[in-house]
Amino acid sequence: MLELKSQLYQYCMEYIEKRIQTIQNAIDEAQASANQETKSSMGDKYETTRSMLQLDTEMNTKQLVEAMKVKADLQKIEPSLHQIHDTIQVGSLVFTHQANYFIAIGAGKMTIGGKDFYAISPTAPIYKSLSGLKKGDFLTFNKQNILIKEIV
Repeated sequence: MLELKSQLYQYCMEYIEKRIQTIQNAIDEAQASANQETKSSMGDKYETTRSMLQLDTEMNTKQLVEAMKVKADLQKIEPSLHQIHDTIQVGSLVFTHQANYFIAIGAGKMTIGGKDFYAISPTAPIYKSLSGLKKGDFLTFNKQNILIKEIV
């Protein structure tokens, strides 16, 4: 089970690193475009293009800062990968009778060993309902009763 948890963690780390790289590439492309833009006789067009590129860069920079924060939060989980949790918390691998969750970052659905898992963020509504529960507990989420079968 701990090996599975490590594989899920690695998937999440690759997911966030890919996201960071994509955002960084967008920033680099916007900067290169801004550097290539030359002032022409149409001054307004030049200024409008520069302004749009600046807005794109600012938006991407904000996304990059957020992605770096998510990566830092994910790295804090790494030491707990080798622990089995009694209650659901950040870093837990949770098996229910309906779905399986890895509490780390919002990275969506992944399939490992023929089983589906959902990497969810500690800010996700389902986590707020799961947090602190133990094996054998039930919760109601979206009008469905969910049994906690296992926590790793």
